[in-house]
Amino acid sequence: MKRVAIVGYAQHPILKNAGALNEVELIMPVVHQLFNDLGISQKDIDFTCSGSCDYLQGAAFAFVEGLSAIQTNPPIKESHVEMDAAWAMYESMLKIQMGDAETALIYGFGKSSPGDLDAIISLQMDPYYISPLWPDRVSLAALQARVLLDQNVITSEQMLATVIEARANSKNNKNALITDLIDESDYLKNAMVSSPLNKLDCPPISDGSSAMIIASEEKAYEFTDHPIWIEGIDHRIESSNLGSRNLATSDTLQASMNQLNLKNIKFDVAELHTQFSHELPFLKSLLNLQDVPTNLSGGPLVGNVMMCAGLDAIGKTYESLKNNQFTLSSTQHASPPRGTKMIQAGVIGVGQTKYDAKRRDVSMAGLVREAIDNAMLAANLEWDAIDAVILGKAPDMFEGVIMPELYLADAIGAVGKPVLRVHTAGSVGGSTAVIAASHVCSGQFKTVLTVTFEKQSESNATWALSPRYPYSPHINAGAGGYFAPFIREYIRRYEAPEHIGWKVAAKDRQNALKNPLAHLHIPGIDEKMVSDTPMLWEPLRYLESCPSSDGACAMVITAQDQVGSRNVAWLKGMAVRSEGTLSAGRDEVNPQAGIDCAKDIYNQAGIHNPFNEIDCAEIYVPFSWYEPMWLENLGFCDLGEGWKLTDKDATAIDGELPFNMSGGVLSSNPIGASGMIRFGEAALQVMGLAEDHQVEDAKVAMGHAYGGAAQFFAMWIVSSSLD
Repeated sequence: MKRVAIVGYAQHPILKNAGALNEVELIMPVVHQLFNDLGISQKDIDFTCSGSCDYLQGAAFAFVEGLSAIQTNPPIKESHVEMDAAWAMYESMLKIQMGDAETALIYGFGKSSPGDLDAIISLQMDPYYISPLWPDRVSLAALQARVLLDQNVITSEQMLATVIEARANSKNNKNALITDLIDESDYLKNAMVSSPLNKLDCPPISDGSSAMIIASEEKAYEFTDHPIWIEGIDHRIESSNLGSRNLATSDTLQASMNQLNLKNIKFDVAELHTQFSHELPFLKSLLNLQDVPTNLSGGPLVGNVMMCAGLDAIGKTYESLKNNQFTLSSTQHASPPRGTKMIQAGVIGVGQTKYDAKRRDVSMAGLVREAIDNAMLAANLEWDAIDAVILGKAPDMFEGVIMPELYLADAIGAVGKPVLRVHTAGSVGGSTAVIAASHVCSGQFKTVLTVTFEKQSESNATWALSPRYPYSPHINAGAGGYFAPFIREYIRRYEAPEHIGWKVAAKDRQNALKNPLAHLHIPGIDEKMVSDTPMLWEPLRYLESCPSSDGACAMVITAQDQVGSRNVAWLKGMAVRSEGTLSAGRDEVNPQAGIDCAKDIYNQAGIHNPFNEIDCAEIYVPFSWYEPMWLENLGFCDLGEGWKLTDKDATAIDGELPFNMSGGVLSSNPIGASGMIRFGEAALQVMGLAEDHQVEDAKVAMGHAYGGAAQFFAMWIVSSSLD
């Protein structure tokens, strides 16, 4: 494993209630502190990744607002996990491992105070059987605490000692929320919340943020003379379904310990993300840390910023080592740079569901499993061949299930394996595929399963997309209303005739008739049928807009040495780019992030003339006019020429550059999966498996996804040939 070091960490003082402070105001101070301490700026960062939870902020795209805290002009390589920022650090490490970055900025933020945390956390559970019972977070924790006490794994005295010690240690933590010392009498006089947990056994509701910078061995000493090396990292998931596992032990923790050889390491200090008092003695026992100073910061019991606490545990350990509180290993200069070569990888299986307005025949778990089973069958693999699972999903607020990877762990075959949950707005399906491929290309995993889904029939997307942000105008226009002004500006700039949108809508729906999985099958559809439908958002008519669909898409991606005789779509280039919503001078019609992302994958794939060298493309077109706009943005033609290519049928399935042979987003739109469908369909084309919508002799194909306010982009190039 390529050596990676932590070179900087900063934490916002933990607050009981951040009040009117928004995401930007919480994040910006810690990022600027890091930059100032190291004497750098955003231009010195190769990759940025954040961790947060939309539900805590009460807004479906809160992470987008947070992006405004960092410089995104010019566009940056950026991603987001709907998890604790510790997992954002993990994703960043993979980018460094595969050679796609040498430095990374990681930040996380959480604002729990405005909402009802007990109610929110219950939404992590099975949405059909458990969440409707509204189990609160403390009662769920108390179930384990009672098991541990009844089985004599821990004692009540250990719980008491944990709370008292946390308060004592908080005196050394300038950012702690709670610093009052207590004794046994103070502890015992507190009311029981949920037996055996009283108020002091529980973490405080907290607001805050933190940030970290990591760097490769080659770069670390440019930041500091004393980098703190990350010697090992592992993460795994357990089943969250009640009754499905033994709460008094942890098989997955044991697996991680074996992976990292922890039994043979003598630790000087440890910081554990233990929110409730029973968890610390339990984990110390499992990890053999009984005699190791632990949670010297006080830990989550004195300040627990959700979505940051895991990163903060790593950061506090970094601070302890950096401040020489404990004996360090040698800090001599790192060994000479070691060359790394990105591992070759390819798609060996694509699985999709039938897309429909309402898949009432399956639950969310059944929906994702349908796609996964199809992908595994196509790849001809058994479950033990899967090393990690990467899940992508648009905002949790759509279906009302917070962090669905927890509820879905069993259904997606992830129990005991590493899991990463991606959320990058509408581009999430594409960025999930890129991150899954990064797992393989980093050399850390051989074979990865990735799946994305949306079940819009069980959601209220309009509600989720229409939050009232403080100090901002309330825009309740829906996605079409948001993008319509961009489209009108394109038409104005290049004097495009109105029938171009009708032509795209008819063409994609005609292609969908060749795809049995497509949601919309409209026999006899033509330009006139489109033009006769009602106007929704001028100039977009009803049939120029995407539907709301249920569906899932899955892929299996593997390393070259695991392929064998399988049919493969080889990855020739993949990239992500992000830009801020309100960046000065941003061109929403022709976003710079899209231009940069396309150039990146063309360079990787050795493509100089994409129009002539790419045989077909699955492009994210949720509204008809985005076909000509993306033709220009992606470099297939000059500005103002996109609509002319569409008009002369260049993008027809038998044209010079077929676009959206499957019917595209205009025919099937399970939002969280829509981007991956584009990537998977591109793979099917070069594998020769697209059946009735197959482009003849397709050897090189492009997959494309965008999201947010046309500000997040993910793309890849796949080929039938490894050379």
